[in-house]
Amino acid sequence: GEIPVLLDELEECIPDPHGTGGSVQAEILADLLNEFLGSLKKDARIFFMRRYWYGDSGDEISRKYHCGESRVKMSLMRSRNTLKAFLEKAGYTI
Repeated sequence: GEIPVLLDELEECIPDPHGTGGSVQAEILADLLNEFLGSLKKDARIFFMRRYWYGDSGDEISRKYHCGESRVKMSLMRSRNTLKAFLEKAGYTI
C-alpha cells in the first residue's frame, strides 16, 4: 500500500514514463536520475534512496540513521524540489 504514496510524492517531479516515446524516455530518465543522485550529498542521497527505492517511511529512516524525522522530511522535500528543477533544466518536464 506504500507504493501509491511514494508515486504521489514524486509525481510533480517525474513525468509519466508511458507517455510519448516510453522506452526511450525511460532510458533517458534513468540516466538523468543517476546523474541527479550522484549530485546529492551523501545523507540526502541515502534518505532519497531509502524512501523512494526501498519504501522506508520518514520515521524508519530517522531511526535507522539516528536523526530527527523532521530532518529526513526536509531533506526529502528539498531533494524532490531539486530533482524537479534538475529535470526541467535538462528539458525533461511533466
